[in-house]
Amino acid sequence: SAVQDFFNPDRIVLGVDSVRARKLLLELYKAFKVPILITDVHSAEIIKHASNSFLALKISFINMVGQICSKVGADIEKVAEGMGSDHRIGKTFLKAGIGFGGSCFHKDLSAFIRISEKLNVPCNLLKEITEINELQKINFLNLVRSKLKGVGGKRLAALGLAFKPNTDDMREAPAIDILTQLQSEGAMIKAYDP
Repeated sequence: SAVQDFFNPDRIVLGVDSVRARKLLLELYKAFKVPILITDVHSAEIIKHASNSFLALKISFINMVGQICSKVGADIEKVAEGMGSDHRIGKTFLKAGIGFGGSCFHKDLSAFIRISEKLNVPCNLLKEITEINELQKINFLNLVRSKLKGVGGKRLAALGLAFKPNTDDMREAPAIDILTQLQSEGAMIKAYDP
C-alpha cells in the first residue's frame, strides 16, 4: 500500500528553502498529475504533523462517539455513515474500533505536542486524542472481561493483528497491548492475521 500511496497521492507538499531545491523537486515530481503545494520547510513540517494529528483526531472522535452509542443503544455504523455523508466531514477515518496504531500517527502527534509545548501553545486537544486512543484499548479489555466473566484459563482468538488492514506492520498496533494484557490475566491466545 505504501507504493500505491506514493504513486497516487492526494497532493505533494514541497518544503523548500532555495530556488535550486524548488526547481529540482518540481522536475522530480513533474510526472505526478496532482496538486503540488510549494512552501517553506517549517510549513511543510507542520502540514505533515497537523494532517496526521487531524486524522488521529477523527479516529479518536468516532471512538468516543462509539462509546456514547453503546451507552444509549445507538448504532455506531449508522451514526458514522450519517456523519460521513456530510461532505464537510467525509467518510474516511470514521470507523470505530480499538484505536489507531502504526508509527506515523503516534510519532506525528507526539511531535506536534512537543512543538506546541515548546512554543507555549495550549495543546490539550492533541493530548486528549492520545488519551482517548489509549482508553479504547482499556474499554475493549473491559468489554472482553465482562462478556466472558473473566479471561483466566480461556482460549481466545484474535483475528487481525496489524494496525490496519492489508499491511504486515505491527508498529504501535493496539493488538500488542491488548493481547499482552489478556495473556497476563491467564488467557491463552490464538492469533491470526492474513
